[in-house]
Amino acid sequence: MHSPAFFLGLLTLCASTLNAVPVVPPTDAAEVPAYDQPEAAPIDLGISFPTLSARDGAPASIESVSAAAMDALAKSLSIDKSQIQVSHAHTSTVSGIHHVHFIQVLKGVPVANAVANVNITPDGQVLSVYQSFVPEKTSTSSFAASAAAAPVEAITADVAVLKFAESKGLKTSDKLTVAKDGDTFTVTGASFAVQEIKATQKFYQKGSDLALCWDLSVDFGDKWQNAFVNAETGAVVAVNNWTSDFSDATYNVVPQFQQAPSGALATLKNPWNLNASPNGWHVVGGQERKDLFGNNVAAASNPNGSDRQSDNQVLNLPRPSSNSLTFSYQWNEARGAMDPTNINTAVTNMFVAVNTAHDLFYNYGFTENAANFQFDNLGKGGAGNDGVLATSQDAFNTDPRARNNANFATPPDGQNGRMRMYVFDAARPSRDGALDNSIVYHEMAHGLSNRLTGGGRNPNCLPGDFSGGMGEGWSDIFAVVMTMPPSSTRSTNIDMGAYVLGGRGIRSHPYSTSLSTNPLKYSTLGTSFILARDQSGRQFREVHNIGEIWCNMLYEVLWNMVDISGFIAPSNLIAGQASGKGNADFVSVVIQGMKNQPCNPSFIQARNAILDADKVMFKGKYSCAIWAGFAKRGMGVNAQNGGNFADNNDVPAGCSKNPQPNPNPDPNPNPNPSPKPTSNPNPRPTSNPQPTKPVPTQPKPTTAGPAPKPTDVPGPGGLAGQRCTTFGATQCEGKATFLCAYYNSSTLTWEKWYNGGC
Repeated sequence: MHSPAFFLGLLTLCASTLNAVPVVPPTDAAEVPAYDQPEAAPIDLGISFPTLSARDGAPASIESVSAAAMDALAKSLSIDKSQIQVSHAHTSTVSGIHHVHFIQVLKGVPVANAVANVNITPDGQVLSVYQSFVPEKTSTSSFAASAAAAPVEAITADVAVLKFAESKGLKTSDKLTVAKDGDTFTVTGASFAVQEIKATQKFYQKGSDLALCWDLSVDFGDKWQNAFVNAETGAVVAVNNWTSDFSDATYNVVPQFQQAPSGALATLKNPWNLNASPNGWHVVGGQERKDLFGNNVAAASNPNGSDRQSDNQVLNLPRPSSNSLTFSYQWNEARGAMDPTNINTAVTNMFVAVNTAHDLFYNYGFTENAANFQFDNLGKGGAGNDGVLATSQDAFNTDPRARNNANFATPPDGQNGRMRMYVFDAARPSRDGALDNSIVYHEMAHGLSNRLTGGGRNPNCLPGDFSGGMGEGWSDIFAVVMTMPPSSTRSTNIDMGAYVLGGRGIRSHPYSTSLSTNPLKYSTLGTSFILARDQSGRQFREVHNIGEIWCNMLYEVLWNMVDISGFIAPSNLIAGQASGKGNADFVSVVIQGMKNQPCNPSFIQARNAILDADKVMFKGKYSCAIWAGFAKRGMGVNAQNGGNFADNNDVPAGCSKNPQPNPNPDPNPNPNPSPKPTSNPNPRPTSNPQPTKPVPTQPKPTTAGPAPKPTDVPGPGGLAGQRCTTFGATQCEGKATFLCAYYNSSTLTWEKWYNGGC
């Protein structure tokens, strides 16, 4: 390998052309190496930053936090600061945690998969640090070898594109043109790409080897891939697919938070959340549009086009419009998905669902400076100009393969997210995936997890079988949380895919807290359950199967948190981030956990990131509940990484496997094995007011027990002024417990909170 200076010296041309041969449709059969993101190792910086704590009520700037974190990281790793570059940084608007993401730079060239992230609490304490930098020995020896190598002609950007095309079984008869702008090269003329191909030079580490490569961003339309081509040999070193498919998972909510279409559609008026979408859903760049194109999403129907279209082609598709912004269309399921009126209904529904997910994710921390999807970031940070481009009935009339699927492509911040919804013909008549809001929520959650893990500028942080599988699990759990019936309990089982597939579910088991209903555990990762075969019979790890395991672990955690703090109806989640309810706090810690975790996290690292989120956001209130949920499914404190998926059901000392509300939350619980909890004399306060209206008559217990005797004691989470009634030991299958009935001043109703033996 030659030195970076040698290769960079060859890259002085501003434009070139190259002839090639006829077009062949893309194939997935070609063997290409998967992108390898080394597992990040935790490190201890051995330092805190008290000078970064908020002064005069104003938090420290993210610039000062980034600079301090860079200094500390460089010192800890014994490297020069010139070898570290900030790739993305932001301060969470929900938790106040500072998240700084770095990429390693060698000889002025970034190393694509050598990354680090530092998480710092609002008071300047280091929460966690992870890094996968190239070891000094590797980088030194690689440069020594390259300096001794004899000069050869380097691969140029256009040749790199053709080498990648060749590896995919693709050829083009067009002339490729290369234009240079700074360090970025733009390759145009490739017929297999729906828009121009961006190329930059980066190093890529694989084991002890370090290769200078062309980093190519290639949008095929149906797939958006990131390829690394060796700049000396032309060999394809790695390929990552930025598009997450949803071929075997479906959900349905019409209206927004109802699980399936049932009877008449709901009429929604101004359903946007003004904190997340302050100008509503139809204003872009200060101008109000009269169609289904707003700041967060441009939605359109695409049955007669290709699912391989450029951004501009999607933006120019026809879409429903109304001068009065009244998008009211009749829906008749008996006519099938391709009925013209049903198509308009589906596009409208998709538009509402994407915006709904945007608003919910926004209020829980996926904001502009966290690299969310918006055309106009309204001066609030982030790159902007990257709202979601969403199409429904994609290529139905032009490609018989365009069926029974949905996908979402997540490029870096500043480039549009791409959602494609398809028609499902497993049921008769056919059904439209765009009418299934839970599919939309699932797909939007792919954008969430890919943008937050590793920072918004690095979309290659969920590339592996297991991290990619967790991506599917996160998408499933958000679909569950946003669509579960308001009457749900921990005994509620969620069976996926009943609507678009005509009544049968598409997961192996329902999501459930029952081990007999859903037996999936950590150890299942080491079994044939996670394996599948492709059309040629080759066996591979199937990310959706892996995702089922992760999602059901999260489902256990969800209900443990609800048992402690109660349940808010999904329709109230968007405005309910500060409600103190268990399912709202669950959404908070899961999203914050994505920000905390390293690039390419393991199951255990993702679990620990959620525990860290609880530690900062809720002072460890849910620590035991989170541990118990994971431990029940085999990922207790002594569970191991590294391919050893043996179940471990241990919880930290002081925690029960059947968690109860924690009266003394630990301000610094350790998510590593065998933590030693310490008490906190100042549990997290809440701002819930006392009832301002007369409290209604207290309900009587529904089971045998002593007569209720109201007492003025705190309810869940320390809610002051609420009344608790002990119902005795006949509750909870005969185990000693008590039931609190407390008054909710928002809903003016009595609600129940179980504590004690269950």
